[in-house]
Amino acid sequence: MSQSVTWDDLKVEFVESVIGELWLEEVARAVRTVAPKYPPSSYTETGEWSTREYENLVQDVVVKQLLEAGQLAYIVDTASDVSSARALVHHIVRRTLARGRQRTVIDNLLERCRQLQIADARSGVARVDLDASGLRAVASMVAKLPRVRIINSDRAPVVYSAETLQEVLSLVREVVGSDVGDRDMARIFELALTDYLPSGLVHSDGGEDEPDRRLTPEDEVAAIDALRQLVALPADSQRLLALKISNRSDVYVAESFGISRPTAAKRFREASNAVHAVIVDASVQIQDEVLTRFSEHLLQRYIPSVDGLGDE
Repeated sequence: MSQSVTWDDLKVEFVESVIGELWLEEVARAVRTVAPKYPPSSYTETGEWSTREYENLVQDVVVKQLLEAGQLAYIVDTASDVSSARALVHHIVRRTLARGRQRTVIDNLLERCRQLQIADARSGVARVDLDASGLRAVASMVAKLPRVRIINSDRAPVVYSAETLQEVLSLVREVVGSDVGDRDMARIFELALTDYLPSGLVHSDGGEDEPDRRLTPEDEVAAIDALRQLVALPADSQRLLALKISNRSDVYVAESFGISRPTAAKRFREASNAVHAVIVDASVQIQDEVLTRFSEHLLQRYIPSVDGLGDE
């Protein structure tokens, strides 16, 4: 986008056609600046940041966020100049990436649960719709079940053995019913495995629940306070978390700090526990928002763009 484009140009285009060539170029520019900071193995279908992947991301941002979620109207109402508008577009690109991650720990668990349900189909138990407190109660029981020790965290953690995962599924079925779906299981895992955040549980809700994710003014204050505490964590802890979020290997992380892999793993657990301590008493909605913002902060500050482009 030429630097000669003015804020008035963008506002006029919005009024006349909502989104046109100028706004599309702004989104494309933001995508090519922000996306290379994210590992393509986790955030693309092809495993590389190709022209096609950039175009797909531009389309997701434009259609799902700027238009369907009304974010472009928000930008026009909120921004005061080109720079502040671009900052908001960059933020939206990062949120789109964070919510569209290709494979996560929870994805793996859900797939294994589906396989177990196919192998052990049950019927006749009515499904029970649980509210937030009910889901928390089930998740607290799931959180007490034993987990597989992480030996090589270069790979996504297994979390539960086959026997324990069957126990998880049986426990949830007893409360929710045999017709438990991915949505309930995903929320239960998110609540039970918060200590795996923020490195592995960035999830995609497909934008379906976006209106319900908006925080109330009181929740926004709580989220800002929690985020302030997280960004005040020691710089080394934040850098370590950023490397794990961006899928750097254990060897890479250890060498970056000049320490052994077991020491790096220990420090990662300590950093994750520090994050958990800050958000543990917050609502699920606030936790999701804080972790999304904190992950964006970590990637922007500690992971340089692979092509050397800066993020405004």
